[in-house]
Amino acid sequence: MSDGLTDCARSERIAGVSHSLTESEILFLSKPTRKNLDNIYRKCDELERCPRGYWGETGQYIAIKTGDYFKAQFDGFDRVPKIRLKDVAFFLSTITEDERLYCLASIVACREVAELESDNFFRRSHGIYNKLKEKTSVSDYNHLTSETIDDGLIGKLFNSIGFKL
Repeated sequence: MSDGLTDCARSERIAGVSHSLTESEILFLSKPTRKNLDNIYRKCDELERCPRGYWGETGQYIAIKTGDYFKAQFDGFDRVPKIRLKDVAFFLSTITEDERLYCLASIVACREVAELESDNFFRRSHGIYNKLKEKTSVSDYNHLTSETIDDGLIGKLFNSIGFKL
């Protein structure tokens, strides 16, 4: 049995690796390369190996679910895979509801900006996020934050800002 401080440190590690996995998925969905796909697999493996945190949380379920999905959809491709709206819908279903609109904006911004950690990326993604927020109806937002996400809604939101996958 571990002490509370150790468990808290484990919780921080789970949160950090989960965030890195989310960033890796955004990068792959906007720039689908073998390198970016392999990075998702590395982050899934890392998250799966994280021990339980302070509240008993674990990243194993989401790591296995994410890894299995990407392997089923993209392994075996010799060329750059085509990202589909259903891939974006799957990704959004694995993150918290309040982050979904921002992650959509991040996918668009990442396609336009070279570095994910640059000030230009953050400015661009916030601008796209505000544009999406402005153009998203209450009904569409409610659908976006529900358990099942329709890929038609993702297409509609992307089209509202002139973005095509």
